[in-house]
Amino acid sequence: MPEYLIDGKKLIPEEVSVIIGYVQSPKQSEWIKDKGYYNVRIGVSKGAKDANTKGAIHLTTEFAGANYILLRGKKDKYLSRMMTIRFEKGGETKRYLGPQIVSRKELLALGYPEESTPAKEAKKENSNYLLYQVAETHEDMFGNQSWDHRKLEEQLPSREGPNAYAVRLSELMKTVVKG
Repeated sequence: MPEYLIDGKKLIPEEVSVIIGYVQSPKQSEWIKDKGYYNVRIGVSKGAKDANTKGAIHLTTEFAGANYILLRGKKDKYLSRMMTIRFEKGGETKRYLGPQIVSRKELLALGYPEESTPAKEAKKENSNYLLYQVAETHEDMFGNQSWDHRKLEEQLPSREGPNAYAVRLSELMKTVVKG
């Protein structure tokens, strides 16, 4: 892995959180690219009694403080589309913009393709989402690497379905596809 520098400081993989995010359709992928947003449904996940929160993620520090989002589709074996969560630069420091919490109605007002709304249960008005501002990561940032997300999923036996999940960059780097 190259030495990644951010504002002259080394990127410490154990301190960097990456969301492995699911993209449900080509329209959603285009929306992410055009609008510069990525969304994750929040609520109760495993064992949810309320159908509206079934399959949603819990808001953890890894999700709230993520630096990158690695996108995957339904049939993807290897992932290479890394998005950078946008940041503000104030003086000498850089602050990542954490996610905003938005309703389904607000998400749709941003042009989100309704047919890509995650899970049929989430089509209720009271669904909420984490909304990240994202930008394509420069190809050289991670050395044009691809990752085998299936290796990560083997370590997460409680994970079900296409839900997003967060890992440390150090864990993700263990799944680099050797070419």
